[in-house]
Amino acid sequence: MRMGRYIYPAFRAGYYLWIPRDIRISRLVKREKERYGSSIGPGGNRHELSSFITWAEKYDEDGIEIRSKRLHGIWLSRLECPILRIEGDMAVKERVNIVMSMI
Repeated sequence: MRMGRYIYPAFRAGYYLWIPRDIRISRLVKREKERYGSSIGPGGNRHELSSFITWAEKYDEDGIEIRSKRLHGIWLSRLECPILRIEGDMAVKERVNIVMSMI
């Protein structure tokens, strides 16, 4: 079992942020191109950018074998603290206001 389970009781709140896939992928592609160039991935390999994006696109549908929405849902369900889910595209200020209302 993972070591993290020992700190879970210390959590006072959990926060889950999610945005629709098309917006998330568009932001990832933009960020990665700004960091590594128009078609080059993190390791300097042109193939790595497309591999990363392909992996990231699976978040909403894949199973627990990868970092996925499903896996994160299972992890959140094991926490004993209140969980705040913020889903959808909204301004940072809106998200901050939602979080501040929970604190």
